[in-house]
Amino acid sequence: MMPRLVRMNPEECAHLVIDCFPDYIASIRPHTEERDMCYPLLKAAFKIKRERQETFLQTDEDTEEFLFGIVFEGIVNEQLEELDDILQDWLLYWLPTGSRTDFCLNIAAAAECVKSTILLMEARGLLDNAFEVLFKQINGSKKDQQRFVYWLDKGLTFCSSHSNSSQSRGWLLRIMRAVTGAAIEESTIGQWTLLFLFTGNGLSKFESGIQMH
Repeated sequence: MMPRLVRMNPEECAHLVIDCFPDYIASIRPHTEERDMCYPLLKAAFKIKRERQETFLQTDEDTEEFLFGIVFEGIVNEQLEELDDILQDWLLYWLPTGSRTDFCLNIAAAAECVKSTILLMEARGLLDNAFEVLFKQINGSKKDQQRFVYWLDKGLTFCSSHSNSSQSRGWLLRIMRAVTGAAIEESTIGQWTLLFLFTGNGLSKFESGIQMH
């Protein structure tokens, strides 16, 4: 009966399950072959929990991670526009659950969702990997002023957040060399980048990145 209700109205069914049949969600866990069928119900259930400002669907962390993985994978399979931003929005609320294992990270990386991949790498403590993905974006966007400044801002923010690692691994120096190279290759981008770095937000992040702790 429940699968039929899900097909008719997954949102209403999710409300019913959460409020009246919470054990039903836990019973989904062993039946991995039913992932596609369970996706609409679970997606609706996680949305309802977020609307209620609750941070768990199940109290068991392993079950919670498994169920969130079904939703995360299902969203990717929908091949939506702005997929990376959609995944990032989900992760920013459910990050402790989404980053418990490499499952969501591997899916995000395979889907080339760069922002979500960096977020998950950082949450998983894979700081070197996260920086390399960031640095690749900085280098790869030198001919696009808007993208270059965007990823430069992300890079400086990352270095500021992890200042000890940034200093010991020379991340900030690599970014500054990339900025210098961009200034030489494209004078227009160089002017905008230098303006960004030495006025307001860019300067504060640069100073934070080199500050000794």
